Amino acid sequence: MLAADPPGLAVTSPQSPLREVAASLQASDCLPVVDDHFRLVGLLSERNTRKQGDTVEDVMRPACAVGEADSLATAAALMLKNGLSHLPVVDSEGRVVGAVTKAALFWCLAEYADAVRPH
Repeated sequence: MLAADPPGLAVTSPQSPLREVAASLQASDCLPVVDDHFRLVGLLSERNTRKQGDTVEDVMRPACAVGEADSLATAAALMLKNGLSHLPVVDSEGRVVGAVTKAALFWCLAEYADAVRPH
């Protein structure tokens, strides 16, 4: 695994040995796969690691992400459509700068519901 530009965000490279990365996926259900410039090139989920392959590139799924200016609704729709619990956020050059999680979406929904509820 690699250290990402935003500290604390785990990513991996296409050339990483699948066996090593698969062991680390127990804590996270999805890892962004990035090139040498931290541009998103794919996603690796625990489900992908069950496929036959030697490297992450052999089994990763196509890249799916939102941009920094995209709405939470866009992120939620992409996550539902693609069955993801985590969705990378990329900058205008395609570099991973963060992630949206289902938990974060639920917190936003809860805060919004509380804010609009008549008191």
